[in-house]
Amino acid sequence: MSGFAERTTLLLVAVKKSEASELLEGFAPSQAERARSCAKQLTTMDSATRQARLSHEFGPSPQFSARIHTLLTQVPAALRAALIAHLPQQLRPAGAQPVSVAPALKAVAARLVREARFG
Repeated sequence: MSGFAERTTLLLVAVKKSEASELLEGFAPSQAERARSCAKQLTTMDSATRQARLSHEFGPSPQFSARIHTLLTQVPAALRAALIAHLPQQLRPAGAQPVSVAPALKAVAARLVREARFG
């Protein structure tokens, strides 16, 4: 997914899912079919998968690092360990060691990291 129509469709579906098909009607006829097909595929994905696709296509928010740092200073130790495990290597605190984390905390941490990426 690297073309203008596909990336624009991804953004529209992520931001305005309920209005995306109406907004896609503004594409030129040569791009409209591709955009509709892409939108159909994207709307079948769960939210986490769409967020991952957004991150891959557009990269994390410029404030991602600052948000993560703030988050790490405000959460309990167990959640902090789970968050660190979900961070990209370059954002992990120096000397952070992997620890065993409960599945529920892993899920919460994964969601918090995704939210920090996009604001």
